[in-house]
Amino acid sequence: MEAKTVEAPIIASRPSLIKPSTAEQKPLSALIVGGLLRVTPELARRIILECGYERQRSVRPLHASALSMQMRRKEWTPGTQIHFARMTADGWLRLIDGQHRLHAVVEANTAVEFQVLVSGCKTEAEVARLYRRHDRLSVQRTIDDMLKAEGIPAKHEITNFLARGTFKAALIIASEFAFTGRMAKADPYTYRSDEARLRLCEPWWSIVELFADAIQEGEHRIRKIVSSGGPMAVALVTLRDQEAKADAFWRGLANNDGLLKNDPRATYIRFLSFGKGRLGAFASAKAASIAWNAFYAGKKLDYIRMVDTPIRIAGTAMA
Repeated sequence: MEAKTVEAPIIASRPSLIKPSTAEQKPLSALIVGGLLRVTPELARRIILECGYERQRSVRPLHASALSMQMRRKEWTPGTQIHFARMTADGWLRLIDGQHRLHAVVEANTAVEFQVLVSGCKTEAEVARLYRRHDRLSVQRTIDDMLKAEGIPAKHEITNFLARGTFKAALIIASEFAFTGRMAKADPYTYRSDEARLRLCEPWWSIVELFADAIQEGEHRIRKIVSSGGPMAVALVTLRDQEAKADAFWRGLANNDGLLKNDPRATYIRFLSFGKGRLGAFASAKAASIAWNAFYAGKKLDYIRMVDTPIRIAGTAMA
């Protein structure tokens, strides 16, 4: 019988991950060990170039930019974990979790402290298994979880869905109703950062309390719909700029006590009652603005016809 031979692993095509680039630099094998590590932009760039995992997902530049702004603004939590796989046969290191954070360090041009986890792997299959397990069973905290942690519903004596609606509405207003998809590209930090979004909300909480008072007697389903991001953005702007008239609009809409059929408030309620309240943020804000504009002008409104034109809100800065 011939003895079976085991082929040696092919490593000629691998980058020289554990060799220093210059005499002054320590090898990455000496730097990348378990524990806390201060990662400078230079070290982050070196890890990206030398420790890339070939099956890693593509970098999402907008996400990396949002993280970099957090780091620049000192909002990043030091000590978050990055994860490497180390092949036990030859010490080959690969970054399997943390590439966006390291790209953000480079973009922010600031040093950040990370907790480093290094897992020894004997085979490529073990590396792949470690990689694919990241973020697969995690449960992301919701907007409600974040707002509750900040104590916002209790502080302003409002419901969770009003707090959540404000969190969404403030971003819509900040985009000048051009809508958040554009902001996601133009300003990924504001779009993605809780800290930035909470700062946007700050001027609106007193107005939210007025809105909560205006709709408190309304049917629960209608109150939830008008407290979603799109309609609530319209409500906040109208209450800020036309408080008395806006109170009559939203209070009368919520109470729906003897409204005439062609009253814009009654027409808007019918619109919502036919399930149209489940429309996306732009369409729902558009419908609310149409009803408000008719009410503000003292006009009757028999139906709400949706047209793809910019949102204008009569009597406000968005007129």
